[in-house]
Amino acid sequence: MGTSEKWPLYEIGSHDHLHAVGVTIAAWNQIETVHQALIQLIFPQHMRAGLHVSELLGYDTKVKLIRTNLADIATKQELELLEVFFKHANICKDYRNILCHAEYPNQPPGELIMMVNGASKDRSTIDLLRFTVPGIQEMADATYLTAAFGFNLWSAINLRIANDSWLAQGVPPRVLPTLPGKPPLPRNWDQIREAPKPDPIPPQSSQA
Repeated sequence: MGTSEKWPLYEIGSHDHLHAVGVTIAAWNQIETVHQALIQLIFPQHMRAGLHVSELLGYDTKVKLIRTNLADIATKQELELLEVFFKHANICKDYRNILCHAEYPNQPPGELIMMVNGASKDRSTIDLLRFTVPGIQEMADATYLTAAFGFNLWSAINLRIANDSWLAQGVPPRVLPTLPGKPPLPRNWDQIREAPKPDPIPPQSSQA
């Protein structure tokens, strides 16, 4: 297949928009990997079983399985952070669903990218969505931070379980687990669409 200096050869939005869409979806795949890793904690001696369960279950069922079974494995603080991860991941799931399932009519590059989210119940109108590049980038950043938080939480739980096993054998742990701090709650896609993310307030200079 030959290469072209310009790809795609059709107009579906600006490069920056579509790059941000792709990053958001790729970051969401990392969140799904976190869920699979958490399920693996339930099947520590059965790697294939854990992978198979993760493949068979849908998103909501995975969350229910993790929440139910880790209640007997994780500490109270770990479970609290797990609920934070689920809350953030649910918002990121909405990002992913909107961006993956919307239709992208051919359009020239511009400040806004237009998507068709679907038709009304009576089929009389369609739901048009318009996002700026920074808006979709905000979705991507929030999704990536949520995935990183989930990986760090899984790592801390995994390490704590390993330490408990060593302690039970009279061996002191070499590395103590550190639970991650809570990331800021992502804004939902409606909030991102309706208002730009406010700039941080600059620190006030002290004057004598």
